[in-house]
Amino acid sequence: HQAQDKVASLEAELQQHTGTTNQIHLDGARLQQQVTALEIQLAQTTKSLENDVELERLRADSLEHELKVLRQRPTTEVLDNLRAQLIDERARVAHLEARLNTQQQEYEGHIEALSVDLAGERTRTEQL
Repeated sequence: HQAQDKVASLEAELQQHTGTTNQIHLDGARLQQQVTALEIQLAQTTKSLENDVELERLRADSLEHELKVLRQRPTTEVLDNLRAQLIDERARVAHLEARLNTQQQEYEGHIEALSVDLAGERTRTEQL
């Protein structure tokens, strides 16, 4: 009779560990999906911001070229306006580059945190 109780107790414990292991695997899979989704989002956001930066660079380069052409003319007011536009364009490029860097750091932080969670889930699975 004691042997049957012991077997039943061990079977219940095994079932509990199996349930816990299955839950850990599900949690790990969910975390991996979150990491993958963040990586995709990071890639898309990064590409979009890189495109914005490149567009602003092209605009700034175009204005710089216009400025060089117009420098050969004596119109001070036109030159002052173009200089102001060029400064604004360069500031926009710098702002977009800063946003891109911030966005990348945020995503890398999220991915790092999820990776740590995932590693913890894997360690829990291995311990069982």
